[in-house]
Amino acid sequence: MAVRDAKTAWTRARAYAEGFGAGAGLVSACVPIPLNGSAAAVVYAEENGDALASVLKQLDRLPLDEIVIVLGNASEPLLQTARSHSRATVVHLPEDVHPDIGRALGAKLAGADIVLAVDGLQPVSADKLARLLWAADGRLDVALNDRSPFLGTFRRRNELDRFHEFLNTTLNRPDLRMNTLASLPFALSRRALKTIGAAELSVPAKAHAKALLKGLAVGTAVSVHWRPALAAKGLPGREEIRLAAGDLAEAWQEAMSLRGARLHFPDGIRNRNAAGGTA
Repeated sequence: MAVRDAKTAWTRARAYAEGFGAGAGLVSACVPIPLNGSAAAVVYAEENGDALASVLKQLDRLPLDEIVIVLGNASEPLLQTARSHSRATVVHLPEDVHPDIGRALGAKLAGADIVLAVDGLQPVSADKLARLLWAADGRLDVALNDRSPFLGTFRRRNELDRFHEFLNTTLNRPDLRMNTLASLPFALSRRALKTIGAAELSVPAKAHAKALLKGLAVGTAVSVHWRPALAAKGLPGREEIRLAAGDLAEAWQEAMSLRGARLHFPDGIRNRNAAGGTA
């Protein structure tokens, strides 16, 4: 009998794993979430080898078929940490790139049915990551992290979160609040990757808009207190805000090219017929 909710699947799978481990005299830290398809994780790692090791420790608890680690101009300790993982495919670029670009490259290289994108600096427990895999395994095409419980009221949010909440509102998905592909972690189905295109993940806001505009099933699946690297050090800087504004401009340009300049908003004020339809 198929299990349709994550809680039931969790309970049954954990009971099975604990029973099997007890019978075999083993203690397993794995998260035995049942998946119909194959799964991969993509990590762009920078600066901190200890953080990457913590991230990989959690990924090792998941039923993953692939782990793709993308590195920029990595230090020797960081490179050693990545290469020491027996199951990882390591891509070492000659220079640092923006993490979004690194994840886009990793997603392009991953061949699994589900691709999980995680931060190389902020480890997330396998229990929470598994909920994203579960959601993207035939339930959602784009499984997002719901950051809203950690951000308070709208007036207390920074410019980046307000930008993304406004994007979702203009695309007729206010229920998503500030949650987009610009926030980690997230999981994508193979259908989503084919529809959006892995390269588009280099501009997450545009990829998010495309997912909504193309009719993919987009929703939240877990709540993780994740913060962008610069925002984690305080309020986002002006350069980060400028880059985010540029990404969102690309997202709206994509939306308007597909749905027209007014998107889904009716024009109930102007009587264009009075001007002969020319205004």
